[in-house]
This record gives sequence, C-alpha cells and structure tokens, in this order.
Amino acid sequence: MTTGSRASDPEFKQLVFDQRVGQTPFSTPLEPGQFYWRVSGVRGGVEGIRSSARHFRVRRSLGGPPLHVALPPSVVRVDRYVVAGTTQPGATVLAAGQRDTADDRGGFAFEVALKPGVNVVVVEAIDELGNSSYASAIVNAKFEGR
Repeated sequence: MTTGSRASDPEFKQLVFDQRVGQTPFSTPLEPGQFYWRVSGVRGGVEGIRSSARHFRVRRSLGGPPLHVALPPSVVRVDRYVVAGTTQPGATVLAAGQRDTADDRGGFAFEVALKPGVNVVVVEAIDELGNSSYASAIVNAKFEGR
C-alpha cells in the first residue's frame, strides 16, 4: 500500500489529494495548475518516510497560438515579399522553409522569395505545447523571371 499526496503549495498545507492507495502506479484527476506531490510506503499499517516533494504543471490546451499575419495580396509585381506578424511570444514560426522564434512581444518577419506565377505562402506558429496555427495566401507574382 502507498500514501499519495498532491498539494498546490510546496509545504503541503493546501492538499488537493491525500489518501492511501492499494496499487502503484495510481492516478487522480488533474486540473490546470502547478502542483507538488510526494509518496510514502505503508507496511503493516505503519507509514514510512515520505519522498522528497516534486513539482509539475498541468496546462490546458484549447488550440493553437494566436496568429496575425500581413500576407501578400493576391497579385504582386515583385520577386520578394516581407511576411510579418504577431503570435504568442516565444512561439516557433515557420515560413517559406525558414524557422525563427517570435520575439518577446510575439513579433516575427520573414523575407519570402516568390517565383513568377502562382505561389502558396504558408506561415505556421507552434506554441510550447506543440499546438499549431496557420495562415496562408495564394499569390500570383507577375514579373520577369531572372
């Protein structure tokens, strides 16, 4: 038998879960927040020394990070276009084979090379939990190829 404890503070004064369980591993429902846990063994009705406290954070994922992008218009007469926007600060941003991290305000900018004719420009933002958001545009570049 094992005693498992989970609390919202490192001193275990605000217990969320504290009970003896008949099996290991054991599980309890987890809501979003930061928690601390510890366990101890029970033999013959006597509880042993508790483990040192460990902490973990539970986050709820409700979708990808916000993504606002100034995409090129449907027709351009240039061979390069700066795609800029904002997302969650620290998110990974991908565009035209390039990878960068959004700055501390969530800003990013990429220079995208266009070929004559139809181009598909896709921007992806990925947050720290791996959730993605996308923005895209079909762009017809009308200029003489070099």
